[in-house]
Amino acid sequence: MKEVKPVLSLYSYVDKCTFVTKNTKVGYDYMFKVPKNGYLILSPMGYGLGYLIRQKYMAYYNEEYLKQMCRVSMDCCIYFSNRPIKEGAKLELLGEHVSVDSIARINKCSPYEIVTLLNKNIKRIVI
Repeated sequence: MKEVKPVLSLYSYVDKCTFVTKNTKVGYDYMFKVPKNGYLILSPMGYGLGYLIRQKYMAYYNEEYLKQMCRVSMDCCIYFSNRPIKEGAKLELLGEHVSVDSIARINKCSPYEIVTLLNKNIKRIVI
């Protein structure tokens, strides 16, 4: 049987990178505590573009998986990094390192749900 390869990739960029200390509270109602000293990475991919507010996502940048830090907001998702990432740097949200299947498994939903919720206004490049 031939291996099936994903045909969808989704990328965003680092809008803001901010140093934070352990136990800093972030997100809506400051409900989430930062686990250790590091950097909050803000990506402008929120529920306005198809990420669900109560679901969990991850990003990938330069050999580091970035864990989501708090609930998705309308215009952004915040991740945690052990090191600073330059503003404007490209983040992989879905692709070679972050599969649709892995995001679906984390959220106990169908991969179909993940991709069909993406807003039609997201720029698409067909190759």
